Amino acid sequence: MTPQQAGWVFEHWVCESFRLVADRADRVRGPFTVRMDASERTKEEVDGLVTLGWQGFLIQSKFESEPTSFEPIARLYLQVGRRPEGTIGLFFSRLYSEAAEELAAELRPIRVLLFRIEEIEWALISEPPLDMVEVVRRKWRLALESAIPGRDLRMYVE
Repeated sequence: MTPQQAGWVFEHWVCESFRLVADRADRVRGPFTVRMDASERTKEEVDGLVTLGWQGFLIQSKFESEPTSFEPIARLYLQVGRRPEGTIGLFFSRLYSEAAEELAAELRPIRVLLFRIEEIEWALISEPPLDMVEVVRRKWRLALESAIPGRDLRMYVE
């Protein structure tokens, strides 16, 4: 499998993990492109969109050998900022650079939560396993308590 194919599989896996809890997620949409009004040029690309009632989540996924830099996190932050108030970005990556995590922690207001593969693996092997809606709820609560969008989900305590 090529790196590009692995990234595509990861991107679709993230969206499908929300589809598995369809009773809790109103709608899950896979990758899509937003076009500019005046032309057919691409304004932005989104890896996924999930709605839970009035809450919307934009999804970005990166599965690369190098740690994810701050640039794609900042791009998602701006995309979320163009959406209705309360929209949250969910960024899934294999690994983040130290600079990306530090800079993302300084963005205010917090609009993007950072997830690592290890956290998702942990959630799946937990007893009982956690679905993606619960994973997002717990990450949101950690960010609410600590003011850090990438706090390790394994630190969550009820």
